[in-house]
Amino acid sequence: MSWVSYSNVMPISALKNSTKLSKSIENILSSVKIKPNKHGKNSSLAVFLNDNKISIAVIDLSGKKPIIGGYNMDDFIYPASLYKIFIVAEVLRQSQNKKFSLDKKIFISAINAVDKRKQIPYDKRKLLKAGERVSAKYLLELMFSRSDNTAANCLIDLVDRENITNI
Repeated sequence: MSWVSYSNVMPISALKNSTKLSKSIENILSSVKIKPNKHGKNSSLAVFLNDNKISIAVIDLSGKKPIIGGYNMDDFIYPASLYKIFIVAEVLRQSQNKKFSLDKKIFISAINAVDKRKQIPYDKRKLLKAGERVSAKYLLELMFSRSDNTAANCLIDLVDRENITNI
């Protein structure tokens, strides 16, 4: 059974939390020498890699019932890049159904402007910044050509996360 069919049946919040899976993830983080650092005003411990806070959630679909485990799972986590395939499918479906044009200008909100450096350093296009307006077509291009997370986040907002998970 695929992730999508599980997501239609139960929300992630209904998954059983596995401390064993979470501990395994913590062991992996420590084995690659990613250590907790004091950071921010509240000096809480958090794991950082290259000044980026790490939050991980893994859903194990191998058993009869899915389980979830992770690290800093209470933080907002955008889905991994595989999810971008579902984003583009829904963007193209809605565009084809005339809900919007791919030329529509999309406002980049501060919460969506998450990229601090390019995944492909030689890409001459600038990082998207909060307050800018760019076309949905350009967001699709950035999401696929350099796995731009800001672009993906904006497109998720455009088509609504629920529509994406119900593909």
